[in-house]
Amino acid sequence: MYCKRMDIVAATTSGCAKYDKLIRHLAPKIVIIEEAGEVLEAHTLVSMTSACEHLILIGDHQQLRPPTAVYHLAKDYNLDVSMFERLIRLGVNKASLSVQHRMRPDVARLIAPTIYSNLINHPSVLDYPDIKGMKHNVYFLSHSIPEKEVIGLLCRLLFIVILVKNGQMSI
Repeated sequence: MYCKRMDIVAATTSGCAKYDKLIRHLAPKIVIIEEAGEVLEAHTLVSMTSACEHLILIGDHQQLRPPTAVYHLAKDYNLDVSMFERLIRLGVNKASLSVQHRMRPDVARLIAPTIYSNLINHPSVLDYPDIKGMKHNVYFLSHSIPEKEVIGLLCRLLFIVILVKNGQMSI
């Protein structure tokens, strides 16, 4: 089999479920799951075989949780908790990054030290230029419009923009 000669086989967790027989035949000894904090526990389990010797979970268990289809089942039975988060809660050994390389410091201050107690900024983010045309680099907006109304309003505005662009309406 062609895949058997490969050193690395990449697949989504859905692909592992879909091609379960192939994954079991390949019998990977190492399974790496990226964004593991956002992966349902069942999806992590289906990606492993009995041959798995090392499971490497990469991600952030303190940010986004796995999406679930039925809200009350997720909340009542903790289905929105990834295997990654469960293992960390149980005290399994983990390594955490302490230097962030992406956010401007004004944004990083919003999550450190509240969420990430030891997070520091890499020097490269200290030189980010200010956002052109804006007085500040970070803004907070407060509104009282329900989300459904906002989406409806945005759809209507987009429709008007399309009509104007196509010459079917003038402002």
